[in-house]
Amino acid sequence: MSGLKQAAAWAGALLCVALGALLMVIASTVAFGTEDDEWTAPNREADAVVTDFVRIRSGGGPIGSQSAPRVTYEVEGLRYTSRLRGTPKGRTLRVGDTLRVVHRADEPGRPFPRHYAEAGPPGVADRTLAVGLCVFFGAVPLVFAWLLISFARKSTNDTGLRRA
Repeated sequence: MSGLKQAAAWAGALLCVALGALLMVIASTVAFGTEDDEWTAPNREADAVVTDFVRIRSGGGPIGSQSAPRVTYEVEGLRYTSRLRGTPKGRTLRVGDTLRVVHRADEPGRPFPRHYAEAGPPGVADRTLAVGLCVFFGAVPLVFAWLLISFARKSTNDTGLRRA
């Protein structure tokens, strides 16, 4: 095997190790993050009117485009117009519909549908799935790196060079 192929195998292995390590760091950050401890349920309500819809995802692919309702409401004499967050059910609403929205006292410009506050903090399932995917996709490059290193070391032995 030429030295160029061997060098490419080592470079690819190092790149795979770096990618795998990055994904493992992301997995540990997600797993041991503290965002659940800081979660505060929206605790203020307001009557809102759907004024229009905002595109949140462009079209194309099997999912297609997605839009979310934009609502207007008043909090302590101030008028807010914002995208309704936390709901895939925005398609059932029409312009002019009224609904109750909830928001946190410190963020009155971020409305959520009422069921969002009743659902409680984000669940463990989403976090577990994210960690599992990061570990899996982190392990794949590490396995590939191991194969490349084995290939590079085998080719070193085939050329008659001594292994240290």
